Amino acid sequence: MCLICRLRVIKDLEVMCGHITSLQNTRVNTIAAEYCFSIGYTINVQGKRGFETPHNIPERAGYYVCTKDPLERTLPRWKKSLWLKARELLNLYDPDFAAGEYVVQFSKMSSTSHSCKMHEDSKDIGPQYIMYLGNYRNAILQAFDQVGKSYRCFSKPYLMLKVDGRLKHRVLMENFTGIRYAVIFYKMYDFRQPFLAPLFFPPVYL
Repeated sequence: MCLICRLRVIKDLEVMCGHITSLQNTRVNTIAAEYCFSIGYTINVQGKRGFETPHNIPERAGYYVCTKDPLERTLPRWKKSLWLKARELLNLYDPDFAAGEYVVQFSKMSSTSHSCKMHEDSKDIGPQYIMYLGNYRNAILQAFDQVGKSYRCFSKPYLMLKVDGRLKHRVLMENFTGIRYAVIFYKMYDFRQPFLAPLFFPPVYL
């Protein structure tokens, strides 16, 4: 992996995240942030516009997938550019993950009033990748094990972290300063994977 190429993509994505303004937080029940939104292959109940492909995992029966390429959807140009840059980053770390369907979540935290409550990403079908960007201090991801008692802490920016969002996790923001962007790659569906992947713990930096 070319280190210079990787750093260039990371910095490009950081700049693009910094240019995002006036966006609604779409996960208000879990995340309090300046913005939080997702692009990609999400799932929903049948009848929702665009969600026509039945899920291929028995445990997800009743859910349908929007399999239309994000670049072919009615999205603003800047969102399509953001999707492409994020895909470029993901390909540097896990091309196989990028070859299937996935979702990218983008968020920005810039205040001590921002937070990410304890939760589980129960609709995920496997581990996810997280990269934090920006200049910040005291934003700590707590990732818990399968029992929910033991945990590991992570806060370093510009490193790719593999973690399982199906296990309990939260972000602590006590004495937070700066601006923190989070770019999270996760899968709710992959046509090549008709099963739930085993739980992954402990998280690791790549």
